[in-house]
Amino acid sequence: GRDFQRYLEIRRQANDPLIPLAEYSWLTITGRTAEAAAKIAEIEAIQVPDARSEALANVALVLLASGDSARARSL
Repeated sequence: GRDFQRYLEIRRQANDPLIPLAEYSWLTITGRTAEAAAKIAEIEAIQVPDARSEALANVALVLLASGDSARARSL
């Protein structure tokens, strides 16, 4: 909720490229999988190569754990 939004704002002020991953993780943890799935496109668009790789690896692990190996492989 509100605390998470404050957390994101602090990360935005720091120009953190991994904000979409934080949002994806929060949405996944809180059971909003459809919204989380929509965040994958934002993660794929991260402009910092190392950050994008880290984020996509995390998403792939979540997808594998949830049984979606086809989607995980597509990343």
